Amino acid sequence: MSEFQQTNKQLHHFPLLSSSERLEYELLTIQNSQTFVELFQQDPSLYVDERFKNKEEAEKYAQESETAKFSAKHGGCDFLIKLKSTETYIGVLHLFDLSTETFADNHLRANIGFAIAAPFRQQYYATEAVKHLIDYVQNTLQKSNILAYTHPENEAANDFLLSLDMTLNVENYIYGYNYYELK
Repeated sequence: MSEFQQTNKQLHHFPLLSSSERLEYELLTIQNSQTFVELFQQDPSLYVDERFKNKEEAEKYAQESETAKFSAKHGGCDFLIKLKSTETYIGVLHLFDLSTETFADNHLRANIGFAIAAPFRQQYYATEAVKHLIDYVQNTLQKSNILAYTHPENEAANDFLLSLDMTLNVENYIYGYNYYELK
C-alpha cells in the first residue's frame, strides 16, 4: 500500500474502495483537488460540474468532501479514478448521503455519481467504475438502496443508468434532475 493510500485510510471512517480490473481509486483531498481542474477545465460537456473546472472551486469542493467523510448521518466522499496501467487520472466517483437511517421501505440509502474526462469516455471505464462502486456500496457499506440523479437532457447518462438496471422514478424529480433507484 502506498504512503498516500495509508494516509487516506487514516482519514476516513469507512473502508477504501479497492481496485477493479483496470482502475484504481484514490480518495479526493484538498491536496489532489487540482486533478479536477486538469481533467475537466477544457471539457465542453454541459453536464460536468462547473466546480471541477476552476481551481478555487475545486479546492472548496474537496474541502466539503473531506468534511462530509466524518458526517455520521449523511457522510460521503469522492474517489478519483485512475488507470492502473499508466496511473493516469480519468474521472471521479461520488458517494454521498450515506444515511444511517432506515427508511419506511427498510432500505439504507446511498447516492452515487460519476464524471469521466472527455478523452476517456466511451471506453467502458464508467461502466467498470460505477459497477464497482455499486458492489462496494451494497456489500461493504451494506446499503440496500442506491440512488443516482442526472439531467433529463443528458441522454448518455440516462441510458447508462438504465443499463445498470436502475429504475427511473418519474414521481420524484429533484431540482429538475431525473432520479434513478437500484434496490
